[in-house]
Amino acid sequence: AKHEAQFDKFLRDYIQEDAFERLELDPKAFFSMKAALSELQSPHLSETKVALLTQVESYFNQFGKDLQMLINNREQADAQK
Repeated sequence: AKHEAQFDKFLRDYIQEDAFERLELDPKAFFSMKAALSELQSPHLSETKVALLTQVESYFNQFGKDLQMLINNREQADAQK
């Protein structure tokens, strides 16, 4: 039951509240989101929820890479001005 409650909180806090918008505003939030995802990995969750968490983690990882590339590109563009 505890893991189900944590899963529901994760959905509310990160999925329904548009985590990607939050990450754009505060890229450091990525680390707390990744930590929350890691805590949710449990054999007590259904196979469907574990698959969903894996997919969300994959999206977060890709978003983190893309965001870092965007930040680097902006810094390079600013340096060339």
